[in-house]
Formats: sequence, C-alpha cells, structure tokens
Amino acid sequence: MTAILSAFAKSIAQLRDPAILRVLVKTIAITLAIFAMIAVAAWYGLSAVLTDNGLAFGSELGAILAVVLTIAGGWLLFRIVALMVVQFFADEIVESVERRHYPTALRNARPIG
Repeated sequence: MTAILSAFAKSIAQLRDPAILRVLVKTIAITLAIFAMIAVAAWYGLSAVLTDNGLAFGSELGAILAVVLTIAGGWLLFRIVALMVVQFFADEIVESVERRHYPTALRNARPIG
C-alpha cells in the first residue's frame, strides 16, 4: 500500500512538469478541434437536410440544432474523446515520468513504433 501512495504522490507532484503540461494543452486543443469539426459537419448536414425538405428557415434551424447537439455531445463524450486523443501522446508522458523518477529505466527504454 505504501508503494501505491508513493507513486500517487509522485504523479501529483509531476503535474506541473512542462512535458506533462504540453501534452495536456495538445490534448485539449485537439479534442476541442474534433468537436468543432463535428459541429461544422452537423451544421452543414442539418441545414442541407432541413432546407431540402422545404423549410424556409432550414439553415437557421440547422445551425441551432447543430449547436445544441454539439453542446450535448460534448458534455457526454468529452472524456471519451480526450482519452482517445491522449493515448497518442502516452509515450511523451511515460518518457517524462521515467526521466524524472526512473532514469535507469529510461536508459534501457526503446521507442514503440
């Protein structure tokens, strides 16, 4: 149990590490960009469908629906999408932790393709 508490304390202390902060900023930026692309696609798609069905205000209604769906989807799916994005930067996090706390493991490490 002591090893778990020690590892937890090390991880909390390392949250201010510049390498960890870079990964955090990249992850948030990419996640928000994904939601922005989804919002634009929903806007164009819903506007086209509603306008093709003869609604005079289909474009405006499509925009409103796209905003509502993006906010609801972002609320429900943000964590899942962010975890999907952060997995691409996991090597940077592992390298930062090993550099600080386990330098011998870093010397024996090899990059994963």
